[in-house]
Amino acid sequence: MYKMFIVDLDDTLLDEKKKISETDKKAIKKLRDSGILFTVFTGREYHLAKDYIEELDIDIPFVLHNGALITNREKEIFLKKTISREDTIKIIKEAKKNDLNIFVHSNFIDLPDLLTDFNLKTLTPFTPFIVSQIDRIEIVDDLIGAVEKTKGAAHIAVNGYEKNIINLIKFTQNQMYGKIEWTYTGTIEDWSFHQYYWNIFPEKEKLHEMFDSELHKWGYSYLSSIGVTKGEALDYFLDKFNLKEEEVAFIGDGYNDIPLMKRVGMPIAVANAVDDVKSVSKMTVNTNKKNGVSEAINRLFFNK
Repeated sequence: MYKMFIVDLDDTLLDEKKKISETDKKAIKKLRDSGILFTVFTGREYHLAKDYIEELDIDIPFVLHNGALITNREKEIFLKKTISREDTIKIIKEAKKNDLNIFVHSNFIDLPDLLTDFNLKTLTPFTPFIVSQIDRIEIVDDLIGAVEKTKGAAHIAVNGYEKNIINLIKFTQNQMYGKIEWTYTGTIEDWSFHQYYWNIFPEKEKLHEMFDSELHKWGYSYLSSIGVTKGEALDYFLDKFNLKEEEVAFIGDGYNDIPLMKRVGMPIAVANAVDDVKSVSKMTVNTNKKNGVSEAINRLFFNK
């Protein structure tokens, strides 16, 4: 019997318009009413996830930043893992050598939570999303100088050409071994997320003209402190709620979900998940566009 059900947000619970369907919300409510613990494990930061947390009325802690932060709706901090100031500066220097755009998440919750020296007038595939987050951003002339005044980073986000990001990742593996976790996502792999912001961007036609043929060359990476994965974050919940791994079910779609998939008793993939996720799942359900989450809940808990 499964006692806890965990969901990923993007491309799992959220549809192509970044909405939660009424069908999925009803299934989640029914699940919680039956006494099953329910929460979210997402790569999103607090300010990109909080509205969904409120919409779902989650009453237990949830996981953000791919496992770097565990908090609740009252903003209590139960776990946080940061990159040291010294290591943050090393990564910034190497990212600059590789001509990458850098965004340092200087804290987890308080605004502004992003430090950057990126020029918002510069068009990249990521500019529409970045501009949408302007209230979170502190633009500085000297990024390293700004970081020196902090205690480090919640995580570091970089975007640019895939080959340059791979160079940065190799640097962290060779020169910072045992200190840094990373995830990489190609722009095409996450196109549904970016497309939403492109569609509301004033210069969207220019973006298409400049980048349609080059989107496959671009990507982004999140760099975090070692031990930051959704899989590692599970330990807090097992301890807090006296659960065993085999009593937990999780549904996801992306590479950052695999560490958690490999730990829980019932790993579930939506049909739009990457093949590596499907290969470690025990159940595959419909896509995020067709209420895959409610299908998983009904099959697993209500024999439908």
